[in-house]
Amino acid sequence: MVDDAGIDYRPIFEPFRLTIGVYYSPEFAERIVHQKARRHRDDPPGFWDTFVFDVGESSVKLFNQVSASMFWEIDQVTAPPPQLIPNKDFDAILAPEFVSLRVHTKGGLRQRTTVVAKYEIPLLSPNGAKIDSWLVSGTGVKPHGPTLTRGKYASHAARAAIRAAFAKFLIQFRESQKVREWLNDKEPRPLTKSIFAAEHSPDSASNDQKPEDYDSIKVGVLWWPASPLMSMHSFAQEIEQCLVRNLAKKAPKIAIAEHENIQSMLFPLMEPNTQPQTEDEFARLIRSDNVRDRLAEQGVDYLIAYSGNAKTNDPEGGIFCGGGYQAAGCLGFSWRNEKTALNGVLWDLRGGSEPYRAQASDSGTSLMPALLVPILIPANTEAGACRELSKLIIDRIIIIRDRPPER
Repeated sequence: MVDDAGIDYRPIFEPFRLTIGVYYSPEFAERIVHQKARRHRDDPPGFWDTFVFDVGESSVKLFNQVSASMFWEIDQVTAPPPQLIPNKDFDAILAPEFVSLRVHTKGGLRQRTTVVAKYEIPLLSPNGAKIDSWLVSGTGVKPHGPTLTRGKYASHAARAAIRAAFAKFLIQFRESQKVREWLNDKEPRPLTKSIFAAEHSPDSASNDQKPEDYDSIKVGVLWWPASPLMSMHSFAQEIEQCLVRNLAKKAPKIAIAEHENIQSMLFPLMEPNTQPQTEDEFARLIRSDNVRDRLAEQGVDYLIAYSGNAKTNDPEGGIFCGGGYQAAGCLGFSWRNEKTALNGVLWDLRGGSEPYRAQASDSGTSLMPALLVPILIPANTEAGACRELSKLIIDRIIIIRDRPPER
């Protein structure tokens, strides 16, 4: 089982002017992977989970989509070079190979399933000579919740891992020096746009537009940097849901595109292993024409990029728990100080205004009195900081939308 590994949007790059054949060996196209993973560190083998992944079908579907977006013409071939008798003038042949898929489940308070998928993807000339080859891997992580089976969590994680691996291939192909040298040796062909196409110029935005009705506003919410391997992954997802709830509460008519939707729109640029690594790189990416054009195609007017952290101090006070004849209980009082800090940047994708930066924080003390049974009274600083950030963002959108057109 692998959840549908297809992508919802055409990858954001312009295609190379090449005719490429794709060869899927039977071993690749029909690959079924059986994996065992322990639920807890000390589980004996008899208590391990068994997962079955139909990797071949999912890999073929996604690679078809990725390769079709990379080149002007794609055709599947039935044999690899040099055995291939081509029925058309191919520039080269891609022959992806499956290397491995590994699954790991983690128990405890924050249970999650992690899947790592690895592929080797050679680019071959029609006579079989290797032009270049890429060994790519991707990691998918799915935190557990109350609604799905362990198999479905593994399926979600496998889908993300396959997507991330092929996203890495798409990026590395475009950055390959060997590919550039190979293209230069061929007949002159215009190269496609770079990853960071010409930056969007605020002066090019039309200032004659009147403020639109709020029914037509669409806001994207994006967590950056977004790595499922980070310790803050669950925190960031909780903040996203809180932001979405509060934005919808404060402005019910505004449509909201959540992180996974924006990530799919911008495939392959915002996968965990391809996303910008610095704030300057991220800003340059959002300012690029191809990113702005893609988001505009999907009707996104504003993009909120957020990050943050939560700090929890060690508990103070004390609780004593003991037992006696037909009785047991706890007595005492404990507390701990907490603080949540959030940063948000609002990008106006259709106008000329500079990005708006907002900060919000909340501090509090979680209490735990114990009279027989300890009862936690949380400070809930995440909700306080989230509400404040949501208000700042909505207030700014209102200011931008209601601003008179410049002349």
